[in-house]
Amino acid sequence: MAGFQTFINGTSFDVLNAMSFNYVIDVIDTSGAGSRSYSSQSMDYSAFILNNFSATTYEPRNYSVSVSGNTVSWSVPNAVKIVVFAVPKQGADTGYGGFAYYDYPGGQRTVKLAPDFVPFNLVQVIDIGAGQGDLVTVVPLEKGMVVFHRALNMSINQYDQIVWEQVSGNGRHVLRVTNNPYGGRLYVFSDMLLNIPAGGFYMYRDGRMVWHSNCLPLNVRQMPGGDIDSDRPLAVVSNVSASLFLRQDPQFPTGYENRQCAAAGYVNGRWRATIAATFSSRFISDPREGESIRPWAVGGYPGYIETTLYDDYYRAALGQ
Repeated sequence: MAGFQTFINGTSFDVLNAMSFNYVIDVIDTSGAGSRSYSSQSMDYSAFILNNFSATTYEPRNYSVSVSGNTVSWSVPNAVKIVVFAVPKQGADTGYGGFAYYDYPGGQRTVKLAPDFVPFNLVQVIDIGAGQGDLVTVVPLEKGMVVFHRALNMSINQYDQIVWEQVSGNGRHVLRVTNNPYGGRLYVFSDMLLNIPAGGFYMYRDGRMVWHSNCLPLNVRQMPGGDIDSDRPLAVVSNVSASLFLRQDPQFPTGYENRQCAAAGYVNGRWRATIAATFSSRFISDPREGESIRPWAVGGYPGYIETTLYDDYYRAALGQ
């Protein structure tokens, strides 16, 4: 094709021209109410909650995220991750005086990549076997992070059912895995740069490198509800999505408490992702406990990614 091209070292993959116009420019870890504003006026902003829930409760909960101009506002009852997208407005230019890369949608010159809005990119891929434990990431605490997971073993014909809590240790983000029956692959994204190439394309802002040609940007979508399937592998964020109480007798409060999570894997001949894989089931024999249970489900849908490009190019991009 005509125009500027840049490739991951040792490959023919043209990263910039393969990028979506949906840039993930921020991942907010928050609880309660708050807001955050962004400086660029040349973008259309949008946001959604990546994972609505990561703890245990029986109380009904409401979640709200809204965007007005260049400000994202939220009101949430527990710790969540909010992903913020920025899409260049058609005909938009950058407010920065350095190098910028442009495209021409509809024949109109529009900024595509500039130092005032740099996307999250892939910084680590972790393959794990079954079992619980702590996984230390490469991401320092001062950087944002979002992680997706899926089953690797196609023969199990199962969703991976991996659940974790995000904690900290030795100055880094740590994934404390609490449920992991089959193992899987984790994809870690952050706003940091690794494996800077000896030669290639670089972008700077005020003397600081903010992008280079080995970066694989995050391209995340929100699950539309229910299960989705694909010809390509899918991965989802860690998200406990529901707690259900299945009574044995409608008139007598004993039965099974089932907890569900977002999960991904190879199921019935297709790559699939779901918001409702049952990962925990407990029998309630005490009617008093059964009477006290209040079932709940999250109000939104978690984020997911297609992983083929990351699977194909992460070793070259990360220098492994």
